[in-house]
Amino acid sequence: MSNTVQALDAKDRSTGASSISASDRRKVITFKAGAAIVAKNAVAFDTSATGADRVVTVVKADNATAATAQAIGFSLDTATAAGQLVRVVVQGYVEDADVANAVGTVGTTLNSGGTAGRAIAYGAGNDQAPFAQALEVAGGNTCDVWVLGLFA
Repeated sequence: MSNTVQALDAKDRSTGASSISASDRRKVITFKAGAAIVAKNAVAFDTSATGADRVVTVVKADNATAATAQAIGFSLDTATAAGQLVRVVVQGYVEDADVANAVGTVGTTLNSGGTAGRAIAYGAGNDQAPFAQALEVAGGNTCDVWVLGLFA
């Protein structure tokens, strides 16, 4: 018998709308920025760092560079310089994530794109695992997404 209690109707106190944290399905982890990051950018581990810093530091995900091609989530915060702290959604809902307008189908799986920090539709030629799913059609290079939690 499970003792897990879930609240599927969690409400935002200010708006009364459903909360992004309903039933604790969203995981946010704080990382150090390895360089400037804009809120809602797709991020990857900074493998240019050394030792354990490689997995506590993030940079904009960019599939043009193998070292930063595998995105792990979307940053909630902006960092103007290396060393600043950013919260990253590694599993769960992200509103207005940086996603290319070419994502024109709800349910499209996403991976990092050639524009640093912007996710694109996952395709057969991609070497990285898809890390998120579009919950709407992208417009203005943003859309709501679900981060799959592969790295959570």
